[in-house]
Amino acid sequence: MKIRIVLGLTLLALTLLWVPTQALAHGAPAISVTPNIVAPGGTITVKGTTMGASEDFKMSLEGVKFRADFGSASSDANENMTAQYTIPGDTPAGDYQVKALSGDGDAATADLTVTATANVMPTPAPGTMAEPSAAPHEIPRSRTPLEIIGLIAVALLSAGVGVVLLRLK
Repeated sequence: MKIRIVLGLTLLALTLLWVPTQALAHGAPAISVTPNIVAPGGTITVKGTTMGASEDFKMSLEGVKFRADFGSASSDANENMTAQYTIPGDTPAGDYQVKALSGDGDAATADLTVTATANVMPTPAPGTMAEPSAAPHEIPRSRTPLEIIGLIAVALLSAGVGVVLLRLK
């Protein structure tokens, strides 16, 4: 009887692995920033590829202790995007990410260094760590409800198989 339960649960787990997931029509969005070193008040150009056709993206500059919204940008029919932004004058020197976030949660980031002056590149001290921030941060959620249900089912199935195996001991 116990072997039938284990075999049944194993068969159920294998069946759940075949549940189809949502296929994306395009690859993951990607952006690049030029120049990637800029002083406050400077201008950057953000180029995006595989952004999805005619999608709108919220653009932002995000660092450990500073965040600025650039507004939005839209991709064209060929899934490309180009936009120019000015770095706010009060941006502290440091390492940042330029972030493009779509309405459905797809995100792309590119690194950017903001310097105190246009000609000096800061060199971080070895072993230094960025300080944590209490600022709220958007975490993209890109799992479908079917994927979440599948993950919960696999977790419950694993727990059930574990209990059965413990009782067989």
